[in-house]
Amino acid sequence: MWIQIHPALERVRDHTPRNNLTFLTTEYGAPFKVAGFGNWFRDRAREAGLNGCTPHGLRKAMARRLAEASNSTQEIQAVTGHTTRSEVE
Repeated sequence: MWIQIHPALERVRDHTPRNNLTFLTTEYGAPFKVAGFGNWFRDRAREAGLNGCTPHGLRKAMARRLAEASNSTQEIQAVTGHTTRSEVE
C-alpha cells in the first residue's frame, strides 16, 4: 500500500537534519519513551487548539477511515502497525 506524504510535511522532512533514525526527538535529541511522546503530543495538540487528541486516537481514526475505504485487514495492519488481525477487527 502506498500512502502519499503531504507536500508540506515532505518539505519539512527534506530540510530536517537526519542525525539518527528518529524524526521526533526530545529536547535532548533522544528518542521519546512511550509515555513521554504521549505527553509531548497532547501538549502540541493543545497548543494547536485540538483538545482531546492523542496518538492512540489518531491511530484509531486512521484504522476506521481505512476500513471505511474498503481496505483489507492486512492493509490496515500495514499502516497502523497492529500486530494481530483481531486488533484490527
